[in-house]
Amino acid sequence: MKGLYNRDYLEGLTEDEEKEYNELLKKEIVNEIKPNLVIRKNLYFEYPKAARHYNSLFPNNFLDICDIRNVENLLIMQKKFEEVINNNKSTERDVLNFINNNKYYPIIGSILKDYHFGHHGTYLFKEFPLGTTHQADYLLIGDSSEGHHLVFVELESINGQITTKDGNFSISINKGIDQVREWKTWIEANYQNFRETFNKYKLNNVALPNELSAYNSNRIHYVVISGRRTDYTQKTYDLRMEFRKSNDIKILHYDNLITYIDWLNTSNKDLINY
Repeated sequence: MKGLYNRDYLEGLTEDEEKEYNELLKKEIVNEIKPNLVIRKNLYFEYPKAARHYNSLFPNNFLDICDIRNVENLLIMQKKFEEVINNNKSTERDVLNFINNNKYYPIIGSILKDYHFGHHGTYLFKEFPLGTTHQADYLLIGDSSEGHHLVFVELESINGQITTKDGNFSISINKGIDQVREWKTWIEANYQNFRETFNKYKLNNVALPNELSAYNSNRIHYVVISGRRTDYTQKTYDLRMEFRKSNDIKILHYDNLITYIDWLNTSNKDLINY
């Protein structure tokens, strides 16, 4: 399992970045009433990029909000992503390679729009191993005032046998659901292995939050992405609502991701961190 970027942010800041960062920290001080009572303004968005990563829980897997605020890049990303999913020869592997090779990680990160966590920090792990027999296409970790939650993501077919004529789940969606059920069984029995894995991706002097160390089913969620909007009928939408309530497995089609990117484009000016 690799980090997301060409640079290893665990190595810290360069001398110039450290100097710039320290100058900004000084500028944040509005009024120092006494040593332990300081009024500050937030210049987070002006920090060197490396500082934002280094100050996060998993520096090499951190999704930087400043990348999300770049509307021009989001529009380019969205257009290219639409070209991939509109190609009737594209597979789920093509989508995964497209996202990873171009580092278009906000496409997956945007899934957290449908959850109540992630606004305090978002992390993405690609091809996350579950033992030696399973691997999630992506693991999203979102932080909030309630702590960290995990979302495991499975990409399935864009085209083909997605639903039946009457709107029931067909081979592709069912395959994704079966895969997630296998993950759930493994995670329930082996969650303690996650502590060792997560410790490899954080700074040595940063403590791993308790909620990432101990199994809690309320903090673990699953997403299966399969098909296009045209494959889904009202019955399909009813089924996926039932499935989310009873199994905490959210079923999405690839057009949902286009909609989520649209949301990022129109809402990012108000985001602290999605």
